[in-house]
Amino acid sequence: MLFLNNDKPALLAARAQLLAEPKPEGWDEAVAELKASGETIQWPLNLEVVDGLILCFDKPYAEAYGCRQ
Repeated sequence: MLFLNNDKPALLAARAQLLAEPKPEGWDEAVAELKASGETIQWPLNLEVVDGLILCFDKPYAEAYGCRQ
């Protein structure tokens, strides 16, 4: 099967939905605690993965999953 049925508009729509998700209650406080211990995390989760899939859309999934800007 082709990666996401080769439907880039659907992938872009899914990204927009991901961006529209509200932060969970207590998110900012949890992130502050993580930063204090040297870790980082972003909202929405996995946005960098989705952006990589978009960036490398014409590549096989296994390769596109690892793409990062």
